[in-house]
Amino acid sequence: MPQERWFKNRLFQGIAWSVLCCFMAVQILASGGAPLAKYDEAIPLVAADLMLHGRKAAVDFLSFYPPLYYYLILAGFQSVGRSALVPTFFAAVIYVVFLLRSRDFSGSLFRIFGRWRLA
Repeated sequence: MPQERWFKNRLFQGIAWSVLCCFMAVQILASGGAPLAKYDEAIPLVAADLMLHGRKAAVDFLSFYPPLYYYLILAGFQSVGRSALVPTFFAAVIYVVFLLRSRDFSGSLFRIFGRWRLA
């Protein structure tokens, strides 16, 4: 295998993606078992619970966050029940989407600036 083509080798890319996916799975599973922080992580849960009982975000109660996140948690509450794992699931989805979009962005950077020289 030539020295400048090791980074584009399919075996190397497959191993790198496998390691990255395993690392992400461990992080997501570990975050599911972590206890909630006393203040910050309870705010969306309380706000979604208030909205579940008919109140409106930023109208009936003060909120620090934009209301879309509360509505997503509320939809999760209505589909699976009131659980602290609903925001954890949404955070995991956002994490995976962010990683995939950053991969696309970095791939476009490689196409814009040409090949990197590793020597």
